[in-house]
Amino acid sequence: MLVRLTSEQISRCYDHLEAAVRVSVPPTGGREKGSEQKVMENLLAGRMQAWLLCVEGEDLEIESAHAAVITVLMKDPGTGFPTLLVYSLCADTETPPVLAEEGIDTLRKYARSQGAKLLSMFTSVPKVRDLVRAIGGSSDDWYLTLEV
Repeated sequence: MLVRLTSEQISRCYDHLEAAVRVSVPPTGGREKGSEQKVMENLLAGRMQAWLLCVEGEDLEIESAHAAVITVLMKDPGTGFPTLLVYSLCADTETPPVLAEEGIDTLRKYARSQGAKLLSMFTSVPKVRDLVRAIGGSSDDWYLTLEV
């Protein structure tokens, strides 16, 4: 089950979440020193959301979670089209696919409740791409970057 953390829970596991963000910040986030602290500020302010993927019945603790997910509701700057972006995903390699699918379903429901039309994410992990494909999602788009 995927559970959204409250501000109090985010504060309690701040160090672990910050470490998860550090290793999984998307290419748009930059790799500047202190970037993860800005993400944490946005989480605590409610502008971003933190989630933990756990087996139902287990304690909601980041140390036993299969994944930590950070999301943000975004509007396309040109069209205003709303999307829930999986900004950061840090998962262990042993996450059962059925658990991951349940987590994605929870994110889809949350996205819909917030008026978003899409759930999107960046990934360089083939296993994540394959899972999204297997449940009917598209992995046709590529995100390309060039340093300036």
